Amino acid sequence: IGIKRHACLIMLHSAVDALLAYRAETDGDPADMVDRIERIEIGVSESVFKRTSWRMEPPGTSLGSQMNLHYASAVALLDGGVYVEQFSPASLARPEIWELMERIDVVHSDEIDRLGRDRRFVTNLAIHTRGGNVDHLVGTPPQDRAFENADVVTKYRGLVDGLITSERRNAIESFVLTAAGDHDVNDLVQLLAADVEPAFAHSGEVEA
Repeated sequence: IGIKRHACLIMLHSAVDALLAYRAETDGDPADMVDRIERIEIGVSESVFKRTSWRMEPPGTSLGSQMNLHYASAVALLDGGVYVEQFSPASLARPEIWELMERIDVVHSDEIDRLGRDRRFVTNLAIHTRGGNVDHLVGTPPQDRAFENADVVTKYRGLVDGLITSERRNAIESFVLTAAGDHDVNDLVQLLAADVEPAFAHSGEVEA
């Protein structure tokens, strides 16, 4: 069973993981870090290139943005997360995302193709800064990374934040993490059964 770490096409995860790690390891304000970037080149396999590298044009759609490597890479750097909120109409309307996308190039890499089908999600990134430095990153396929319990909690929070209250979120989380044989599962059923606000409730866009 594969568990997707981010709310986007699995082919984008290697680049997203690498950029999130780069953001976390960079000192100072993330916004300043993004401003220092002159351009980013992302090398991918032919399979990934064909499916993710097209140039989105405003206003874009939530579904399309979940499959686009330029967009997912931009929000990973800007927001430090790639969950439901990042693909909302409100995020699609953010000019800083579109501006950063213009500095991202996705290219086909024969080198990655030669690694074979099982390694087709490997991603090579080169981040060129305005000071003339180039940071080279390698994004490994999702199956190379263990999905720990803490990662499941992080994804859960990222997916439900804004859709349910923090109290309800915490109660569900606490039950799942601590429930023993003497706990009444109906308590969890009640927590899950209550209404949830649609992710894009006021956008007029149909969710996929």
